[in-house]
Amino acid sequence: MAGLEYHDKIGNTRTSLMDLYLIRHGEVTPPRPGTFYGGQEVPLSSKGQAEARAAADFLAGVPLQALYCSPLQRARFGAAAVAQRQSQLHQAEVRNGFREIDRGLWVAKTPAEIETLYPGQLQAHQRDLEYWNEHGGESMGQLRTRVLAAWKEIMASGPKGPAAIVSHLWPTRLLVAQALRWPLNRLEELKIGTGSISKISYISSRPKVRWVGLKPSLDFHPGQ
Repeated sequence: MAGLEYHDKIGNTRTSLMDLYLIRHGEVTPPRPGTFYGGQEVPLSSKGQAEARAAADFLAGVPLQALYCSPLQRARFGAAAVAQRQSQLHQAEVRNGFREIDRGLWVAKTPAEIETLYPGQLQAHQRDLEYWNEHGGESMGQLRTRVLAAWKEIMASGPKGPAAIVSHLWPTRLLVAQALRWPLNRLEELKIGTGSISKISYISSRPKVRWVGLKPSLDFHPGQ
């Protein structure tokens, strides 16, 4: 595989097998602010569209060899913006494995409404991130299995150079946490804002997190 050379702590030159850029979609406008929407379609706000374009501008100088995205429109918009700024890519490959977490009965409800309608469910979810899914959606463990399966399929195909995935908060957190070897109960420590970019380098098949949640300025332009 093509890669980027770097020097390790003892001065040996090694090669990065692949740099992976994880892009979260831009800000959205849910029908009711403060509600869970998870894997449902919600539109990008005008600011969210600008955030997606800024992320794409930031990556314009990176010669991406592969581009993937969630099937949801807010991620597809961001992926299309990235592809438009790349000379070797025309469009993203949609992977359902990168869809946002399914929130089941919690969709379109605030935490307060969930506590009223389904007392104790929020706390039960936090106590058992691995398996709890009594709301009819996914547990965090189930989401991790889905996201990592999609990622392993990509790795098996062997992208020859930098790649990017445009998806959502929780899939991005899980991919970064996997690289860091963090457990599920540390996911919320990862600050992944809308329109942000995180970078992981895969070195001799081992991941190294380069940065997390970098947010390009809306005034950023390629060449700056």
